Amino acid sequence: MTDTSIVAGIKANGEYFGDGDDTRTGQDGKGTARIHKINVKGQISSSGVAGESYAIMAEDGIDWLRSGGKPFTGAPGVLVDIL
Repeated sequence: MTDTSIVAGIKANGEYFGDGDDTRTGQDGKGTARIHKINVKGQISSSGVAGESYAIMAEDGIDWLRSGGKPFTGAPGVLVDIL
């Protein structure tokens, strides 16, 4: 999976996710969207093009995230975060 964002309950506010200007879509600080499970059989990566960024984010959490059979916590150009 290259140059792809997966988000739930997040607004980019710009051209890309994971570039520092993302905000929650829920109200009063209450999470409204959660990702239960993401399993990518291959690798998660970014092409590394300057200025581009990608993210795997959820407003209320990510329960399970794996890439290539191992837990995934991020890579250059790919942010994993909970707002």
